[in-house]
Amino acid sequence: MLFIRDLTEFYKFQQLKSDFVANVSHELRTPLQSIKMGLESFETNSDIKNNPEVKNLLPIMTSQSERMENLIRDLLSLSKIELQEHIRPTHEIDLIELMEYIIKTYDKIISKNNIKLKFNKIDNFKIIGDRDKLIEIFTNLIDNSIKYSDKNKEITITAKKENDLNIISVEDKGIGIPKELIHRITERFFTVDPSKSRSVGGTGLGLAIVKHLVAQHRAEMFINSVKNQGTTVEIKFKAL
Repeated sequence: MLFIRDLTEFYKFQQLKSDFVANVSHELRTPLQSIKMGLESFETNSDIKNNPEVKNLLPIMTSQSERMENLIRDLLSLSKIELQEHIRPTHEIDLIELMEYIIKTYDKIISKNNIKLKFNKIDNFKIIGDRDKLIEIFTNLIDNSIKYSDKNKEITITAKKENDLNIISVEDKGIGIPKELIHRITERFFTVDPSKSRSVGGTGLGLAIVKHLVAQHRAEMFINSVKNQGTTVEIKFKAL
């Protein structure tokens, strides 16, 4: 049997949605930059900065403007990813080299938070992938582990083989996710603890982005978590 389906309208709708998000993001960025410039000028003006009311409000306004900037960035990123999800990556990637590069970029953040990051690596760990998008996957996962872990905790990244699969797992000892909510954690804007997410600058889009990028690589993602004990995210790629 042969099934033929015309996807022209579907892709046209996806393009229209992507264009809409891109246009809205651009329109939001312009006034946001003006707001940020105004806040920065307050920071450098000692008379304004030392005003009791401004002193209390300035950190809140600054953090919220940064959160809005992150939200716009993630919305735009997610829109582009959805549009390109059907396009398979074609480059040979050494996952060990890639993970070492990503981990090195976190040196200052890890030191600042007194977090120990351990990498268990092995040899001959190559896949077909897109370097920039793989960086985005693991940057999001490591970001989450740092944001939702207390200081002096350990994050463990492990590379292992399982039959014809190359597997990378990111494990933390953070706040964890209640078992009944794990299936929802990759939904857009869903957060287990909204107040905690806001306080650490989360947008609720990080794992939604990861889910789509993993799908583009024809890989699988598994999330295991225990509340107040930690979370492990495992990505399984087809090995070369």
